[in-house]
Amino acid sequence: MLFLSWHRPSSKDQATCLARCKDGEFNYDTKFKGATRESPLSGDRAEELKKNGFAINHASVKLGSGKNAFLQGKEALQNWGHFQLPWASVDASTPIKEGSKFCVCANEIVTWVMNPLQVLYVDSKTPSSVDQKHQQAAFAYGSGTLHGHMLVSHNFIFSFRNLVLSALGDDVNTPSFEPPQCT
Repeated sequence: MLFLSWHRPSSKDQATCLARCKDGEFNYDTKFKGATRESPLSGDRAEELKKNGFAINHASVKLGSGKNAFLQGKEALQNWGHFQLPWASVDASTPIKEGSKFCVCANEIVTWVMNPLQVLYVDSKTPSSVDQKHQQAAFAYGSGTLHGHMLVSHNFIFSFRNLVLSALGDDVNTPSFEPPQCT
């Protein structure tokens, strides 16, 4: 089952696609469900995934440091800012919570394809008000591809893990997060 459209899929098109996908019916073996939740992804777990045809990408980019960079990055992820592109999008009103289904809509030259996924987990760690200078904050979520998705994978979408927030109250000289501009 492939979900195609001649135009950018509307919210109604996406809802129709998602209604055809049952919760938890991923297009890969359930033994891999949540495989990327633990960090770092290495050792025996990584080898088993590779042996079963999964590619592991450890690419990362530093967007900034400090509380403001973390909060702006987290907000961008929560609003699907990383998918608001001319050629790919996710409905920005989709809540990032465990069990939420969503479509990654991508323009494939002539047609648009709707790739259904389901959020598997959300990990959010905010430092307590005690000794914030030495604590870490993290925000990450992962999703799995449902039947009808063109790829077969468990996606560890994005994370801000183990980002040390030094001097949470002091944002002097902290670079801010600015999403890339698409032209």
